[in-house]
Amino acid sequence: MRLSLILFILEVLSSEFSREDITTAIAIITIIVAIILGIPGFISFNNAKQKEKLQLKNLFLESGWINTDKLNYVLFDYIREMKNEQHPSNQVGIQEKIQTILDNRKENEKQNHILLVGPSLSGKTHMMVSILKQLKNAYVLIPNEDTFRESTQLDYDLPQIPEDAQYSIVIFDNFHEFFKGSSLSPKNLISKAIEKGFTIWANCISIDEYDRVKNFLDFKEGPNGIFQEIELSKKITVPEAEIIKNRLGKEKLPRTFNGLIGEIIYPPDDMKQHYEDLKLDAIAFDILIFIKQAYMLGAFMLPYSMKLEIVKKAFIKKYSCDFTYGIIALRKIEQKGFIKLQPNHTLISFDSVWLNEIVEPEMKAKEFFSYWDDIIPKNVVHYTNLMSSSKDYSEALSYFLEMEAEGIIPNIRPFVILINRSPDYETALGWFGKIKADQVNDFAYTSLINKTPDYKTALEWFNKIQEDPISIYLYNSIINKSPNYDIAIEWFKKIEEGQADSYTYSNLLYKSPDYDTALEWYKKIDEKQVRTNIFSSLLIKSPDYDTALIWFNKIEEGQADTFIYTNLLIKSPDYTTALYWYNKIENEKANVYLYNVLINKSPDYNTALEWFNKINEVEVITSTYNNLIVKSPDYKTALEWYEKIKEGQADVFTFCNLIGKSPNYDTAIKWFINIEEEQRTLSNYNCLISKSPDYKTALEWYEKIEEGQADAITFCNLISKSPDYETALVWYKKIEEGQTDVYTYNQLIRKSPNYDTAIKWFNKIKEGQANIFTYNQLIRKSQNYKIALELYRKIEQGQADVYTYNQLIRLSPDYKTALEWFEKIDEGKAGVFTYNQLIRKSPDYNTALEWLNKIKAEQMDDYTYQFFLKKLPNLKRI
Repeated sequence: MRLSLILFILEVLSSEFSREDITTAIAIITIIVAIILGIPGFISFNNAKQKEKLQLKNLFLESGWINTDKLNYVLFDYIREMKNEQHPSNQVGIQEKIQTILDNRKENEKQNHILLVGPSLSGKTHMMVSILKQLKNAYVLIPNEDTFRESTQLDYDLPQIPEDAQYSIVIFDNFHEFFKGSSLSPKNLISKAIEKGFTIWANCISIDEYDRVKNFLDFKEGPNGIFQEIELSKKITVPEAEIIKNRLGKEKLPRTFNGLIGEIIYPPDDMKQHYEDLKLDAIAFDILIFIKQAYMLGAFMLPYSMKLEIVKKAFIKKYSCDFTYGIIALRKIEQKGFIKLQPNHTLISFDSVWLNEIVEPEMKAKEFFSYWDDIIPKNVVHYTNLMSSSKDYSEALSYFLEMEAEGIIPNIRPFVILINRSPDYETALGWFGKIKADQVNDFAYTSLINKTPDYKTALEWFNKIQEDPISIYLYNSIINKSPNYDIAIEWFKKIEEGQADSYTYSNLLYKSPDYDTALEWYKKIDEKQVRTNIFSSLLIKSPDYDTALIWFNKIEEGQADTFIYTNLLIKSPDYTTALYWYNKIENEKANVYLYNVLINKSPDYNTALEWFNKINEVEVITSTYNNLIVKSPDYKTALEWYEKIKEGQADVFTFCNLIGKSPNYDTAIKWFINIEEEQRTLSNYNCLISKSPDYKTALEWYEKIEEGQADAITFCNLISKSPDYETALVWYKKIEEGQTDVYTYNQLIRKSPNYDTAIKWFNKIKEGQANIFTYNQLIRKSQNYKIALELYRKIEQGQADVYTYNQLIRLSPDYKTALEWFEKIDEGKAGVFTYNQLIRKSPDYNTALEWLNKIKAEQMDDYTYQFFLKKLPNLKRI
C-alpha cells in the first residue's frame, strides 16, 4: 500500500511540476518517503520493484502441461483465436516436415528438435499453434520468458508428463529473447527437458540470431546443434490474407500489407495511429526519441535491445538531473506498448520494424549524431545511417572514408548505399566489386541493376542471381529497366500472386502506353506510397489539360519542378495558359525545348519569332525550324526556314509541315516524295487529300491508307472534296460518334443544297464554336440580304473578312449598299470576285467600266465579261 502511495505521489508531482522543477520535486519526495517509511523503509522502496520480480523466479513456466486440444493463441502475444484453420501457401509442406521430426524422436532423441526460422511478422507463432492444435494426445510446456531467463537456478522441477501423452513439447516462441539475461538458465532447462525425452520447439527470427545463442547451448551434434532447421520465408497471397483477416475479425488488410501474417495480427497502420494518439509528456517523448536515435547509431544488441545506461546518459546530458523521472517516463512508454523494460532494469527491448517505420520515420542520423559523440562509440551502423541520410554521393563517400580511417570494417550496407548514390554505372560497378562474394545479396543486385545504362546490361546482372525465389525488389528493378510496357508486363507475370508492391505498380504506371492503363496501375498503389513523380507521370500521360491539372493539384506545394511546369505548358489549350506556366519557371532553367513549345503555342508568326530570338544560335535544332515553318504566314517564309536546316537534318515532320504550307498540289507532292515509305503517316495522306485538285485524286490517296486507320480528319477532308452533298453525306456517316467538330459541320454547310439544310448542320455546332467560315457559308447559302445581315451581326467584331464582304456585296439590294460593304474591305484585299459583283451592281455603263479597269486582263473570267456586257448601252449583245 505504501509503495503504491509513493509511486502515485511521484507520478502526480512529476506531471504537475515543470521540467526545471524536477530535481526539486524529487528532493521533496525523498523527504516525504523518509518520513513515512524511515530510512530503512526508503531503502526498501528503492529496491521494491526488483524484489517483486525476484519473487517470481521460481515461476519459470507459464503453466503446467497443456493439452494442445486446448491450446489457445492468447497464450502467445494475445493473438486472437481463429476457427476453421487452413495452412496458407507459405506453410505448405512444413507441417509434413515437422510431423516427420516429431515421429522420429524415438529413434534419435538428441537431434530431432525443431528450429523454425522466419523474419519478424512472418507467422511463425501462428503456424506453430495451428500445427500443434491438430496433434492428438500432445502436450506442451511454455517457459515464462520474463522470469525464467533471469533465474540462476540450475535445477528445474519439471512437471510429470501425462500418461496418455504421445508428444511432449517445450516451446520457446522467441528463442533469442531467452538469452538476454542469464545464459545458464535456458541451457539447463533444455538439457533437463531432453533428458526426460521431451521435444524442444524453438522459433527464431533468423539463422544468424540462432548462431548467436547456439554457443551458450554447447550442443555439438549437427550444424545447428540439436535442431533441424525449417525455414518459413515465403509470403502469403492476398486472397489468403483476406481469409485470415476475416477469421481474426479485422475489417480490412493493412494499407501497407507486404505478405506477412503478422501484419494482419499487428497492423502497422494501427500502431502508427496509436503512436500519433500518444499522450506522452515532453520528457517521455524525448526518451522515446533517444531510444530511436541510439538505435540508428548502432547502440543496440540483437535481437533488438539496448542498455538502459545509454538512454540514461542521453537524458542526464540534456536535463542535468537524476534519472528517476526517466524511469517513470520509460514505464509510461512501456504501458503504451512501444518498449519493454527487462526485469533487472538494465535492458530495454523494442521492435525494430515499429521503431523504424512508426517513430519519426523521417529522422536523419546526421541531424543528431554529434549529440551522441561522448555517449556512443562510433560503429558501422553509426556510419551506415549517416551515409543513408547524406544528400549526395560526395557526402556519403566522405562518411565512408571517415569510417575506414577510424578502422571500422564495413559490412555490405555501406557499399549498397554507395552504389545507390553513385553518379554513374562505372562508379557503382566499382563499389559492387568491393563486396565479398558471400555477402552479395538481392539489395546489392537491385541497386546495381538500377544503375545499369540499359536493359541489356540489367538483364545480364539479373541472370547472375542465384536467389530462389527472386525477391520483389529484383523484379521491380528489372521492370524499371524494361524498354517498353510489353516486356515490363512479361516480368510482372513472373511475380508470385500477392508479392507485387506499390513500387511494382509505380514502375508499371511509368511504362504504361496510355493514360487509361496508367490509371489502372495507380489504383493499385497504396495511397501512402504515392509520391510527386507518380502524379507527374499521370500528368504527362493525361489526355487533356483539364485532366493534367487535376493531377497537378495533388502535388504538394513547393514540390513541382521545371519538368512538371513544362508538361503543363505542353498540355495548355492556348498561348495565354502556356505563358502562365512559363512564368513559373526560373529564367536560367528555360531551354531550347521550352522555347520550342512556346513557338508552337504562339498565336501568330511574330510572337513565335520573339521566342525564337531567345534561343542561342548553336542550340537551335530541327524541331525549332519545324515549328517556325508551321507558324510561317506563307509558303515563301516557310521555305526560308527550311533552307536554314542543315543538310540531312530535315525530318519527316519538316516535310509534312511543308506539304501543309504548299500553295498547290504539285508543290505538296514534291515534298511528299522526300518522306520514306515506311515513315509516311496518316497525317501525310490527310494533307494530300486536302491539297488534291479534285475528288478523284483525293480518293486515290484515301485508298493508300490502311484499312481502319482513317480518322475524322480524313473523312472531313473527303467531305470537302466531295462533288456533291450526297457524296459528302456518305463520308460524314463514317465518322465515329463524338469525333465530329466545327470543321466537319462547316464543310457540310458548304456542301448543303440549300439554306434550310445548312441551318440543320449549323444547329449541331456547340455554342460559341461557330467561326467566320461558318457564318460566311451561311451568308452564301442564305440568298437573302436580310438573313445575311442578321448572320453578319453574329460575327465577332474584327473577324469579318473579304469573303464575308464579297457575299454581302453580292446580296446587296442596290449599288449604294454594295459600295458601303466594299469600303470595309482592307486595301489590296479585293479580288476579281469583288469587282465582278460591283460591275453587276453598277447603275450604268461608266460606273461598270471604272470597276472593269481595276481588274488585270489575265484575271478576268467569264463572269467579268458576262456582267459587263449587260451594262453596254444601246448595243446589240453578242
